[in-house]
Amino acid sequence: MPPFLPLLSRLALRNPISTLKLATSAFSTSAKAMAQEYKIKGLSSLDLKSGEKREVEIEGIENGKVLLAKVGDKTHATSANCTHYGAPLKLGVLTPDGRLTCAWHGACFNIASGDVEDAPALDPIAKFEVIEKSGGVYVKGEESVIKANRRQPNTQCLAQGQEKVVVVGGGSGAMGAVQALREQGFKGSVTIISSEPNLPIDRTKLSKALIADKSKIELRPQDWYKISSIETISDEVSSIDFQSKIVYSASGSSHSYTKLILATGGTPKALPLPGFKELSNIFLLRTIPDVQAILNAVGEQKGKKIVVVGSSFIGMEVGNALAANNDVSIIGMESAPLERVMGAEVGKIFQDLISKNGVKFHMSASVDSAAPSSSDKKAVGSVKLKNGTSLPADLVILGIGVAPATMFLKDNPAVKLQDDGSLQTDESFAVKGFSDVYAIGDIATYPLTMAQVVLVPSRASSTGMLPKMQDEA
Repeated sequence: MPPFLPLLSRLALRNPISTLKLATSAFSTSAKAMAQEYKIKGLSSLDLKSGEKREVEIEGIENGKVLLAKVGDKTHATSANCTHYGAPLKLGVLTPDGRLTCAWHGACFNIASGDVEDAPALDPIAKFEVIEKSGGVYVKGEESVIKANRRQPNTQCLAQGQEKVVVVGGGSGAMGAVQALREQGFKGSVTIISSEPNLPIDRTKLSKALIADKSKIELRPQDWYKISSIETISDEVSSIDFQSKIVYSASGSSHSYTKLILATGGTPKALPLPGFKELSNIFLLRTIPDVQAILNAVGEQKGKKIVVVGSSFIGMEVGNALAANNDVSIIGMESAPLERVMGAEVGKIFQDLISKNGVKFHMSASVDSAAPSSSDKKAVGSVKLKNGTSLPADLVILGIGVAPATMFLKDNPAVKLQDDGSLQTDESFAVKGFSDVYAIGDIATYPLTMAQVVLVPSRASSTGMLPKMQDEA
């Protein structure tokens, strides 16, 4: 294993991704050989004030843009757009310590290095040298990198040695963890075991756009895993022998590990009310098969009556996605959508926006039951509220939250689940009582009272385990 700096887990949590060294010596040599100077249009000198951001155009590159940002007395040049969904970073927030947060989904980058410091971005932004000379300002870089608006992480690897990292789960947390391991030089075996039939996906696109084509929402293509020597297995983990360090799956397979990362995410909650368990055409939304089932139920005929139970992100997004050609009603217990996370005032703004697309809202409402259709007693036909209202429904979609997906650990005597089913971790995301088992994402209860985003702890857990692996090697 190549040497790397030992990193404290607390430092990794605060600034977990700025430590990643993304370029091999060969890559660096190639980049330097291809880099050249490009003049910035309309700028004769570096006149930015500290804290200022400015998007500028590059001469000689069609649609070429970079972002200039000044922190203290230094002006930095980076990619102009976020690597997540392409939002202009000029709209973001730049902090005095050099953290640039995207305005759309909160992805955060280190302005000095370009490294990702917070989810949901996977790729870092590119960093360019800024040169002021001869009455003009120039940036030095590759044309392809400027146009790509990102720097590709170097994860190429040929696995070797005795170390074996097994990651249980196939979401963005798992993706962030395995990518960080390879970026930081880990050469051991890495295996992802996921119950889903696809590679890790951008799960947000399931509810935002009901995309059922896995190739359009996979976080990385199959070739990336091959180049990075990361094995992916579609199987459901049934149990874990923590003493022997073996993961067992429903297919009868077993997988040994030296380090284990649990990243199984959440299980959508069902409604324990009359009719919701017995009737068909009532759906949860978590996976690609869930989306396929919903789309099949909607069909090609327009005007379906769709009831969405839940007015947080999932409910609002899927309701909006289906509103164009259908009659959609959203039921929420709060006074306004998203009230618990954004407050009533902001929630009402979102409610007004989505209402313009034809969505009807039933707020401060509680569900009583689901009733069968008059034409098919096995299928849902309406949703009844406790105030007596009955909402006709050809199909129902539940978006009422998730529970930690830890059922496979419920009867395991080696671990203690919290009351909500989560796992207690320490500051480095190691599961309480273990030095070689980590939990991240929805299943982890972290010792601080703070919002946790799955990509950050996934990188922090990888950063925390690497020095221990080197010490044990």
